[in-house]
Amino acid sequence: MSKLVGFFLFILFVLEIGLARGQEPLIGTWKGVIYSNSVTDTTAKIVYFKISKYKAICDIDYRIEKLQSTAFYVNRITGNYNQDSLEFRDVVFESKSLIFASKVKCRLKINLIHSTGYMLAEINTDKPNDLSYKMILFKTNEELVSGAKKEVNQAWFYLFQREYLMGMVAPNKRDEERLNFKFESVYFDPAKSELASEYHAYLRKVINVINGHTDLRLKVIGHTDGDGSDHYNEALSKKRAETIIQFLEQNGLSRDRIEFEFQGEKKPVDSNKTNEGKKRNRRVDFQFI
Repeated sequence: MSKLVGFFLFILFVLEIGLARGQEPLIGTWKGVIYSNSVTDTTAKIVYFKISKYKAICDIDYRIEKLQSTAFYVNRITGNYNQDSLEFRDVVFESKSLIFASKVKCRLKINLIHSTGYMLAEINTDKPNDLSYKMILFKTNEELVSGAKKEVNQAWFYLFQREYLMGMVAPNKRDEERLNFKFESVYFDPAKSELASEYHAYLRKVINVINGHTDLRLKVIGHTDGDGSDHYNEALSKKRAETIIQFLEQNGLSRDRIEFEFQGEKKPVDSNKTNEGKKRNRRVDFQFI
């Protein structure tokens, strides 16, 4: 066999493995939190899942850690594999597992939410007075550690809490989110710089995308229609940009991650001879930088 043929066979093998992995989104190591009422519960615990499969059989090696403690528990459960969702019945978490106080049969149901990249799980029992537990996990390149750790670093957990509550997607989805993000213009009434509430949700999405990347910043560019003098329109376009910046800062985006320009009436996107054209020109635009 020639070296060239061997090289191409190797490439095909790598591609085949890559495609196979790409078709199994649940396979790998995940980490997150297990809680009963809220992700911010003081009784919440850290959880790691390592999901593997052989044919239709699925194994989950898991580790549960008590917050601000070296206490931990590891075990394995086995069940049937279904892509994007898993369900295990008659799972027993021992008292030392840091979940239930006594041995009880549980159902564990797991679903992958493709839009956010998070894996959501629930643990329930058939007993009406028993607590049910929920889990939120995201994919990680870390290895699941089965023994005691030399250093227990749980600082990531508090950042995860904040980012999840802000509505940010999972860390492994953020590059995809940035690449596919479509900016929209924010429009203003004639001669006004007040921000309409209909844009709040969109601007919070912008904040989450920026905050998801330490090397990403945002440019805010103010514009006006053609009514009024050049001096007046430059000042108005600046006020519109400043209004947007104020909202961004108040909702979690650091000022040092924002730049702005005010173009006045210099860069219209439509004709200033019609009311509809003027409406499209009274705007603020955005760019990643």
